[in-house]
Amino acid sequence: MRNLVIFLCLVVVCAVALTLGAENNQLIRVNFLIARGEFYLSTLLALVFLGGFALASLVWSWGYFRQQFRQQKLQKQLQRQANELNKLRGQLGKE
Repeated sequence: MRNLVIFLCLVVVCAVALTLGAENNQLIRVNFLIARGEFYLSTLLALVFLGGFALASLVWSWGYFRQQFRQQKLQKQLQRQANELNKLRGQLGKE
């Protein structure tokens, strides 16, 4: 259900971006540090939207994988401690 809501939000955002892009066929000039270019406003809107989406995806992925690595590390630590506890219980049972 959560994935469906996220997908629908993404579809709505894409639809809004496409609508704005279709209505803005104006040619604008962009001055870079060493060059100058003329682009359609719809193209610039699409590029900025995709760039923001890519940047947000990278940031989310970085945090997600960092959490996954932390979880794996803690799982290994928990398993190691459980093994030590079982070993100590075994030694106490023999005595």
